[in-house]
Amino acid sequence: MQISLISLYKELEIDDNFDKRYNEMKKIKELASRLLLLIGLDVKKNREPMMTVHKDGINFALEGMNDQQVDGSNEPPPNISYLEILAVFTNKLMKRDKDNILKFLEEKLPESKSSDDGWESVMMYRNGLRSRKSLSQNNHQPNSQIEEQEQCEPEQEQAIE
Repeated sequence: MQISLISLYKELEIDDNFDKRYNEMKKIKELASRLLLLIGLDVKKNREPMMTVHKDGINFALEGMNDQQVDGSNEPPPNISYLEILAVFTNKLMKRDKDNILKFLEEKLPESKSSDDGWESVMMYRNGLRSRKSLSQNNHQPNSQIEEQEQCEPEQEQAIE
């Protein structure tokens, strides 16, 4: 799944035609939404694969950042907008996994380095991870019931890294 999305993303033409690029990104996000439906509703069953999708996606989005940081620029890496596609999958994460992914992202890219122009994709992705809305809440399960359910399963408490 990740390989397909990254391949399509790499095929995006990087040019000055904003409308064309926007439409192509929209198509990839729509595909990501369709793939999300195929994953199913069981957040716990898909926990580890979703963590991998997010971590691999972050690594891809930040490729080339170290090279750019050496010259002192605060320009975003070329693949940073991939986080907009990855944001589609944030509702498939449990709250504690969202927290783990936020920590992972913070290790790779401190929030203070991504607050300038050009970093909107990072801010959008972070906001999606900070959202308390989860798939089980979409199924009209009250917050207390979700938290209780998560706390009752000690084998699920281990952070997936």
